[in-house]
Amino acid sequence: MKNINYFPKSIFNIGKIKLNTSQNKTYEYTFGDDEKIEPSCYDIKGIIDKDGYNSESYKHLLKRTQNSLKSLLLEYINKGIYYIVYNDIKEKLDIDEELLIYTIRKSIYPLVIINNYYIIMHKNGIKIISCKSKKINKLNIIFTDQEKVVEKSSNKELIDIEKIIKKIDIDLKDQNSTTVSLYLNLNNEEFINLIKLILTNKNTDDKIIFLEKCLYYQGVLIKKEEIPSYKKNDNKYIGYVNIYDTKNKNNLIDDLDINLHVKDTDVFNMDVTKRERDEFAKMRKKTSNIPDDMTLEKMPWGFIEPAKNKEEYINKLKIFSTDPVLGKGKKTGRVCETYYDTDHNRFLNQINETDKEKYKFKNKKVLCNSIANQLLNKNKLLLLPLYKPKNF
Repeated sequence: MKNINYFPKSIFNIGKIKLNTSQNKTYEYTFGDDEKIEPSCYDIKGIIDKDGYNSESYKHLLKRTQNSLKSLLLEYINKGIYYIVYNDIKEKLDIDEELLIYTIRKSIYPLVIINNYYIIMHKNGIKIISCKSKKINKLNIIFTDQEKVVEKSSNKELIDIEKIIKKIDIDLKDQNSTTVSLYLNLNNEEFINLIKLILTNKNTDDKIIFLEKCLYYQGVLIKKEEIPSYKKNDNKYIGYVNIYDTKNKNNLIDDLDINLHVKDTDVFNMDVTKRERDEFAKMRKKTSNIPDDMTLEKMPWGFIEPAKNKEEYINKLKIFSTDPVLGKGKKTGRVCETYYDTDHNRFLNQINETDKEKYKFKNKKVLCNSIANQLLNKNKLLLLPLYKPKNF
């Protein structure tokens, strides 16, 4: 506090008086100090920013806490996790709660603390959104004790799902052909959007129910009874196996990218505990693998596996030939479209036990789809994950 010896004029109620100086000059004088020098307490309004935080106290800490938050977010992004519960952030950063909220408030969209990513407050945590692959939704952000987010309703998701369904050739009488179409016609984002629809809705549509059956039969969807200790979801399906994971080259069950859903939330990528993974493993069986020596086989084998295509992942059909030159007797399959027409014709003759000179197809994509279907009918086509439900 400044000017502590301030005496206002109001306490001297005597008006103006005349004073004579030593030079015999007369001046009018009023006792008391001018209002301009009246002391004032600390101006709290001057240091509170528009978000309601004490910027003067926090701004020198912001850089450090933002770096800590950035490191945590990058750690989650590297694991493929794009939603973090607020309590997890609080526990891992271990800083004062008000400072933590201030740091988050100074880091969310439209501000950017990580290149190519925005973060927004969503429900009871933080959602990470890629600038490259997704548009930022217009949000009304309401900061309550739970940091909830109210989103403007939109039919865009429903429209997107309709487009996804139309890309799949669904034949309700042919599970194998529908499965092949599902795997080969969707990219990773479309595939996961379909999974999310299944996990969050009580589906009554015949096509969706049929796709559920196809996905569970192949081991993609995870039922509640397969991981009984998981308590955050009691729906029929509680999660999925990511079939676009390119890191698990050896297709080991311990390295499967298992993602669990937290019921009534947007969390679809909860990690599994060791106990949960062990429970899952007991409920799955491994399918046959590609023979070590293809020259001993009477027909080719196929394998649908993921590959990166620009900014997305797609599935491609690889064919393992019985030819000693093409196949080299080992697991050196090639993408189906890269074979010559004569090779494709030989594959079809082997599969159908025929001796035709030429099978006619519109293009290589249609031809390869046909080969995939026929191989699956012969149990000669592998689809990820290789670990299928035991009760099928």
